[in-house]
Parts: sequence; C-alpha cells; structure tokens
Amino acid sequence: MDENGSWFGFDDLFWLTLLVLFVSTSIGALLRRFRRDRCLRLFDDYHITFVHADGKLLWGDLFVTSQGLQILYDAPFVTSRGMVKASHLVQKNELDEALGLCRTVHALTDEERLERSRQIERTFNPGVLARSRRRVRNYADMLSDAIGKSLGLVMGSLGGRLGAAMISRKRDVSELSETVTGTVANAYEPLLERYIGKPVVIECRTAPDAAEPTSEFTGYLVEYTQDFLAVFNSTQTPVEQLDLQLATAEHAGFDTYLDAESVTFTCIGPDALIVRDVTTHRGIVNLDTTLLPGCSLRVRTDGDPAPKARIELTHQFDLICPRANARVRFGSEVHCAAREWSGLAPQDTEAANAQL
Repeated sequence: MDENGSWFGFDDLFWLTLLVLFVSTSIGALLRRFRRDRCLRLFDDYHITFVHADGKLLWGDLFVTSQGLQILYDAPFVTSRGMVKASHLVQKNELDEALGLCRTVHALTDEERLERSRQIERTFNPGVLARSRRRVRNYADMLSDAIGKSLGLVMGSLGGRLGAAMISRKRDVSELSETVTGTVANAYEPLLERYIGKPVVIECRTAPDAAEPTSEFTGYLVEYTQDFLAVFNSTQTPVEQLDLQLATAEHAGFDTYLDAESVTFTCIGPDALIVRDVTTHRGIVNLDTTLLPGCSLRVRTDGDPAPKARIELTHQFDLICPRANARVRFGSEVHCAAREWSGLAPQDTEAANAQL
C-alpha cells in the first residue's frame, strides 16, 4: 500500500505496461520466427519445380522455413573445381519475384500421394475444428486494424509519465499491435474466401520478360495468403502424352533444340510442359520437371545423337504463385440461374465481334 492508501499505484501501471509490451513482443517475435506461409507449407517435403524470376528452373525436395526455402537436389552437382552443390537456398526476398512452384503426382512417393489426397480432402470437406480455426483467423484479420488503433489510443490517452512514455515509444506500440494481431491473422479477403475448395481460373505471369499475366491455369483454390495463391487439381490428366525421338521432334506446344552436348526444351504454351525423363545411351535420367509457358530447360545428353524423352502437355497440376505475379480472375463453378433466361457469356460476344 502506498502513501495514498492505494494497493496499485500509477508507477505500478507503468511497469505493468512495460511488462506486457516485453512479453507480447517476445512471444510475437518467437511465433513469427517459426511461422511459415500456409501456401508454401502445402509443398513442404514434396518434390517440386521452383521457377525463378529469370525463368531458371530448380527441382528437388522442398524444405520450407519462415525465412525462405531449401531445395534438395535429386543428385549432387560437382563442379570442375571439385565443389559439391547438393541443395539451393532461396531467400525470402527472392520468393516475391518467383514465377511459381509446381508439383505433379509423378515424382511423389505413395506416402506423399496419400498426404496430398488428405490435403485436398481437408480443403473440400473441412472438419468442424478446421472451419472454426479459419473463422477465428478471419475475424482476427478483420479486427486487426481496429485493435491496433484502439491500443494506440489507449496508450496515448494515459496521462503522466506513462502517457509521455507511450507517446515517445509510438513505434513500439505500433509493433505491439501488429504482434498481437499478426500472429494469428489471415490475409482475409471475402472475394477469395468464398472460392476456397471451388474451381477457379488464375492468370499468372510465366514468361520472365512478361510485364502482365500471360497464362491461364485451372484448379481448385486451396489456400491464399497475403503473398501467395495455391491452386490444386485433384486429378492431373494431361492434355497430351508424347514419347519423342528428340532429333526430329516438332510440336505446336513446345520447341526442342538438340546440339552435340545437350537438348533444350522450350515451352511455348499455352499449356505447361512436363519433362518426365530423358533417355540417352547412358540410361534414363528422371526429371519430372514442370516448364511454365515461356520457360526453357537444358538437359545434358552425353553426346547421344538421338536421345529420347517422355513429356506431357497439361494445365492440370498443383501450382503456388506469388500474388505479385498471379491473380484469381474467373470462377469455374457453374451456377444455376434463378430466372428463366437464355443468356450469353461476355466472352461469346467478344468472339463474335472478332469474327466480324
């Protein structure tokens, strides 16, 4: 009890507030350190193709952290100087510029295929706990701005030394509000939320030099965050499967160029090109690498004059794209009209006008 007969004085409130700041900031920093993006986490420990911003392809098993990605190569690369490169580290700032991460069922083990099926099932038929958890995240995100502003107003309205201290530490107060709400918040968007588990068409920039989205892919919207979109296809039926003798290969969907040392595949769209494997006189090289439209892949042929390849053209695969390079443009779920109406899609009128 102080000299005024109070058990809890203003100085105690000051130190209590500092304690709350310290504890909340510490917990929030710890959670942010280990929190991984929910879209990227869907591909964790799967064989994927990572398409860099410059069109360079990396493939292997993915390991996701809060600060970036590690891609474990299918086989180590040994340089002419004897240096061994067994994995590639993708920093967090490089992710925003990437063109996408692709996953096909071909390179997955039986266990990974089963887990992928569970991912799809949880999206299409979420349980009570999953639905409740998502609602809590959405509410937290909607209230995050209000909570932050309210916290700042409360701190700023306090008088005396406490109020002066809080005003002088305005930045810390702002960080505290972000910490309190950001550890549980989701990038909630009502327009996208209604399409979770439903078919959509996304537009994405796939060519390295393209300024705007140039390709369209279909799938079911599985997840979205502030930075990424995740679209899966429950079945991955290719548009076309080909076994090629590469010395004479010509096709409308891709180009191949064979020289004395290697063969180069170039996807010219609109479908993605999956290079399953390449066969030379030394044997089969398994790749299962996905080329987005506009991207190329060079594979060593060890001097074989007539290598073979097994490839697929498809628009059905699992895809995660940075939102800086992709957007959900169309919904694909067909709705029954409430009125008796003989309608017409806007694109049909555009096509008719183009023919005039």
